[in-house]
Amino acid sequence: MERAGTRSVNKAIGALRTLLKFAQSRGYVSQNVATYVKKLKVQSLLDRPLAEAVLTPPEITALLEAADPDWRAALGVLAFGGLRLGELLGLQWTDVELDRRRILVRRQLCGQSGELREPKTKAGTRFVELPGFAISELRTWKLRCPKGELDLCFPNRDGGAMDQFNFRARVFYAALRRAKLRRVKVHDLRHGAASLMIAAGCDIASVSRQLGHANVAVTLGIYSHWFQKRSESGLGSQLEAFLAKENGCVLVAREDLAQAPSAEVIDKTHGPGRIRTYDQGIMSPLH
Repeated sequence: MERAGTRSVNKAIGALRTLLKFAQSRGYVSQNVATYVKKLKVQSLLDRPLAEAVLTPPEITALLEAADPDWRAALGVLAFGGLRLGELLGLQWTDVELDRRRILVRRQLCGQSGELREPKTKAGTRFVELPGFAISELRTWKLRCPKGELDLCFPNRDGGAMDQFNFRARVFYAALRRAKLRRVKVHDLRHGAASLMIAAGCDIASVSRQLGHANVAVTLGIYSHWFQKRSESGLGSQLEAFLAKENGCVLVAREDLAQAPSAEVIDKTHGPGRIRTYDQGIMSPLH
């Protein structure tokens, strides 16, 4: 039996309170006992150790290798694209651009009704870029994907909408068991995708767009500790390369620069009359 999640339990408590409140108003019960039942605390990503919430790259590789071949592409999109489960199961082939290595997220499968709906926010409609190996898995899967009226990328065996509960139990958790990995949530693959993008040096705006957050403040609020832990941002090297391109020259630091009496021209570089020197004061076109 699958254990109910925290949000499901809290929804059940809320529904019970409403029901008993109605019953109390009609005199069917003497008191609303559900009033004294405390809701469970929703556990956020920061409430759990990072090692427990996110799979490492070797663990993701093990998960994909242990997965059913028919669902390997789906897990790859979750692990590297950062999609929500509803967005994955609502993805249609008309929204997949294999040559451009990206997919368009513009609908999601509602877990309760099984209907396709638009994303809840405007930012939810977005292009999601994928690495080459994930696209290769999508190409292979497309050839044997069951056909249906909805033209879904990841349908059930009959071509209809895949139930989210079945995906978790029969696809995701089954792959975790075969790979002998610790039990994490499907949504943790989304957090893992964010951690990979941040570790790869992606800026916060790009990560936010990829995940479909309403603004970068949401992204920073969830993953700020990962941005802080990133050892090197590379901003210094990027700034140096930008200045060299704009100025048409390269600055070279010399150990005895502090004692150098004046600037020294090292050599000429390409461009109209530009030189490479220690003195920025003469880094201008020659007249």
